[in-house]
Amino acid sequence: MPLRRSFYFVSGLRYGGGDASGVAGNIAPLLAGLDTSFRISPVSLIPILVMVVCIVIKFPAIPAVMAGVVSGLIVAVAAQGMPFGDIFTIGFSGYVGHIGVALLDELLTAGGIESMMHANSIVIIAMAYGGLMQKTGQIEALVSPARLPCEKPRRPDRTHRRVVRLHECYPSRPVSRDLRSRSDVRRGV
Repeated sequence: MPLRRSFYFVSGLRYGGGDASGVAGNIAPLLAGLDTSFRISPVSLIPILVMVVCIVIKFPAIPAVMAGVVSGLIVAVAAQGMPFGDIFTIGFSGYVGHIGVALLDELLTAGGIESMMHANSIVIIAMAYGGLMQKTGQIEALVSPARLPCEKPRRPDRTHRRVVRLHECYPSRPVSRDLRSRSDVRRGV
């Protein structure tokens, strides 16, 4: 542990400009930009705490996400002073940072739902196509030829299928005799 700390200390001095004042000089404009644009307080941690509590008590996923979103909306309006109408605009098209520090503006600028529409549309179209295939019977038509070798001919008194091992249904490479079970050897499989 002390060796690790000394390594990080030496590498920080070497790559941080030789002393800690150079690193602090780089961070100071970022902190000043954040302080002027946002109200940083422990109240801003409430949405994270709500999500952690929902995870700990094993709350269902969708209501937990909704609780996190609602608590985030409340904190944004109450603690950050954001107008209620701007929240929905930011949620749809994303947040654009106008802080004045180029690095911070680049870090905080992010897209909303609009930037995810390509991936969302692929998922929605795939689900619609899968539902269409299931309703029209195409999936059953594709799967049934693969199931036929696994089904045992039915006797009139039995209506259930037997449990079948995978190697009985589909051709595969031969397995050495010592790896097969005794019942397989007796049956000649």
